[in-house]
Amino acid sequence: MTTPPESAAAEPQIHSTDVPQEDNLGDVRRTVQAVADGFEDTQSIAERTHRSSRHAGYAINAAITLGWIDAGEEKLAVLETGRKLLAEKPGSAGERALLRAAVEGAPVLLLLAPGLLAEAAPEKSVLCESIERQSGLSKSTAGRRAQTLLSWRRQLLEPL
Repeated sequence: MTTPPESAAAEPQIHSTDVPQEDNLGDVRRTVQAVADGFEDTQSIAERTHRSSRHAGYAINAAITLGWIDAGEEKLAVLETGRKLLAEKPGSAGERALLRAAVEGAPVLLLLAPGLLAEAAPEKSVLCESIERQSGLSKSTAGRRAQTLLSWRRQLLEPL
């Protein structure tokens, strides 16, 4: 039996904004809370969360990737999974379980970093190559995004 030839066309293509660049899952949660509180655009969310518009945008994109908010046609909206997250006390075991489930179940992360939360940490270089190949980001940008995913791993696996 022969294996099909490898080709770039066979690789899934992921949009660069789908590859998280917000290091702090707490900031992503605060962004979901801002959307739940009725803030609908990057600037108002930035003001509410006391962050720059750029960093608020990173957190919005991460929340979308994790399935907590939807960009929608008209405005940002909190999804059911985001409402469940907000119902948990920040820093609680329940919150951590929901954070972990979101990271483990996010389709983009399943493609880019399927073993992110495995017992053995993935190598940053392996994550970087996967991100670079599947998103078209430059090596340096892919390396920065790999660092974000490893930061999420540390936040989720460190003791409470």
